[in-house]
Formats: sequence, structure tokens, C-alpha cells
Amino acid sequence: MPVVHMHGGAGAGGGGNCNLANKSTGPDSHMCISLLACLYNPLFGFLALIFSCWSRQTATMDWDGAQAKGRIALWLAIAGLIITVIGVLAFVLVYFTKDT
Repeated sequence: MPVVHMHGGAGAGGGGNCNLANKSTGPDSHMCISLLACLYNPLFGFLALIFSCWSRQTATMDWDGAQAKGRIALWLAIAGLIITVIGVLAFVLVYFTKDT
């Protein structure tokens, strides 16, 4: 059975957004992006993978906690990918612009 989550909206009226979520599948754990981050940045990717697995484990007991852990996994994976891209760009920039 779907569960309705109400989130407070902007303004004094609190016009809120209604979000239907299927409790049988659990919240997003962002496992795919965590695995991708493991390939490119093992430190952040491994941490994201831990939070992603933790999110899946706690989904049946604590829905809000599982959502929070899934969000942490997502942001760790994104941070790892961004840091990797910046590092590669910095390396390429330094390597190809150095004086010989």
C-alpha cells in the first residue's frame, strides 16, 4: 500500500508537496551511483557504498533514517566523482602546460 509523505511548502499557507512512495520497495539507496563512484574514487565511493547498503538494511525498520542514509550515499558519490574530475583536469592542465 502506498504511503503519502507530506513535505511543507514555501509560504505561510504551507501548501506542501504530496509524494507517493511505495513502502514495499524502500527509499532510494543510490547503489548504482555508489558503485560507479567506487570505480573512480575508491575512498568516497566505498563510503557511499557503506551508506547505501546501510540504507537498504534499515529501510524496513526506519523509513526516514533509510532516506537520510540514501541521501548521504548520493552526496558522497557525487562529491567523489566531482573531486575525481577536478583532479584529472588539474593533472591534464599541469601536464600539458608545463615548460620543457
